[in-house]
This record gives sequence, structure tokens and C-alpha cells, in this order.
Amino acid sequence: MNKIRAFVAFPHTVNLRLKTRHLRIKTYNSNPSKKNFYKKINKIGFLHSFFRKNILFLNVVEFNYLTHKFNIISNQIEEVIVATLKEKLYEKIEGWRPRTTRLLKEYGDVKVGDVTIKQVIGGMRGVKCLTTDISYLDPYEGIRFRGYTIPEVLEKLPKVPGAEMPYVEGFLYLLLTGDIPTEEEALMVAEEFKKRKEVPSYVFDVLKAMPKDSHPMAMFATAIVAMQKESVFAKKYNEGISKMDYWEPMLEDALNLWSRLPEIAAFIYRWKYRNGDIIPPDPNLDMGGNFAHMMGIDKPYDDVARLYFILHSDHESG
Repeated sequence: MNKIRAFVAFPHTVNLRLKTRHLRIKTYNSNPSKKNFYKKINKIGFLHSFFRKNILFLNVVEFNYLTHKFNIISNQIEEVIVATLKEKLYEKIEGWRPRTTRLLKEYGDVKVGDVTIKQVIGGMRGVKCLTTDISYLDPYEGIRFRGYTIPEVLEKLPKVPGAEMPYVEGFLYLLLTGDIPTEEEALMVAEEFKKRKEVPSYVFDVLKAMPKDSHPMAMFATAIVAMQKESVFAKKYNEGISKMDYWEPMLEDALNLWSRLPEIAAFIYRWKYRNGDIIPPDPNLDMGGNFAHMMGIDKPYDDVARLYFILHSDHESG
């Protein structure tokens, strides 16, 4: 399957005061089954010229024609991005399932420890009650994400150009798959997040209806719960989806939440502490950079945000 790396910007043009879309596409890991994708582009004269010259001055008819074609191609790109990530996860999940089955079958009655009254009253501190491969918190070494220490994670992950910290999107790829992503794979996740990042308007209405002195975390939790109607898992569950396929709609919900949470958090901050002066998102920035932008805080806060998102992403599935 081809992996598509797409960047979309909207430069202003003087001619007819129209906005033209500059779409640069890079394909890699070519597969014959997807070669016709790029052929579709080259068959269109206007698009072929558009890709070569980057920015065109168009009349109204040409602009409308290209806009229509771009919408079709953009949808195809998005489908390929999602399919690539799901394909990767499906391979991983199918490989993990036999291990879990064997663990249950051969060691299902093995005790993992004893629980004391002190632990119960103390909030279940130190009680082993779940399994996870995502992270491990060592009392001496610190946290490991998919087996990598924090310094190793920061060293190995692809970095945002001009920044010291890596892409948060690349780190989430690591959490999902257990693999260090290439730069292209990190950008693939970044593009997928940009497609999903639009927060439903009713979420902001709910937040504005809350008392201004509400705690930020209460507002944050309320915004998340308010989006329950958007849940893909809830729809599939009500349709009777098999438990073996739960992971797919749960992935959809996770991607949607991840992509929307930075804007929700920044909105709450600006609404409560900056007189409601909301800064719209910048579609050209990565997650950490966009969060800093929406918060209205200058560099190096963008790198602080990237590091913060990574460090607080997962603590033994917590």
C-alpha cells in the first residue's frame, strides 16, 4: 500500500482575489496496486501543471474545476493514511493475540500478588491489576515507553524542523505500534490529526455555559464527555460489533480525541485567563507547535508542549 505524505497550504492570490490550494504529494514504498493513484493526477492537465508550478493564477471556471478535483484527491489521500495505520495495527494485534490466549490458558489461575487492607484504604497503591506493554514505571530508572527510556525516545523519534523536541504525533505512533516511526510515518499521523482536529461547535457552547470560575479540569472533562455522541465505538457497539473488532472503532475514537484535545485545552485557558480572546488553530503546525500557538505563548513553549505531551502520555496505561 502506498503511503502518502501530503501538505496543504492556502496562499492568497491577487488574481480574482481567490485562494488557490497548493498540494504537494510525495509517494514512497511504491506498490503496483496503488500506482494508478498518481496516474489519476497526471491525467488531469490542470492538476499536472498545478503540481509542477506550485501556484497558479486561475479563472473562476478553472478554480472551481480544480477545487472539485482536489476534494476527490484529498479524500483518497485521507483514506490511504487511515488504511495504512490500521493495516499496521492489525498486523501487530494479530501477532499479540496468541500470546494473550496462551497467557490465559496456561497461567490463568496464577496469583500475581496479595492485597492488604492498607493498600485498599490507600487507594489500591501498589496493587497489580492490569497488563500493559505500553509503558513501565521503574522506581529507579524512571518510565519506559515501549521499552525505551525518555532520553532514548527523545533521541530516536523524528524531530520537528527547527525544534529540539520530536513530533508528538510520531511518539503516538510509537505508543500505538511499538515501532520507532520514520519521518514519513510521523508526518502521516500528523496529517491524519489535522483532518480530524475540528471540534464540534456545541462543545464550545457547553464550555461557555459553565461558570467562569469552574476548575479547568472540570471543563476539560465536560468537553470530552459532551462529545460522546461523536463516538464511533458507541455506534458500532450498538450495532453488535464483535469483541475481536473492538480495537478498530476504539482507534477511531482515540484519534479523534487526540486531535481535538489541544484546541479544547487552549480554548479553556484563553476563555478563563485571557478574557476569552480565542486564537484559532494554525493548520500548518504540528500538535505541539499548534498548541503553543493557540495558547498564545512564544517559543520555546512549543518544545515545552511537545515534551509535556510525551512525558504525560501514558503511565502504565494510566
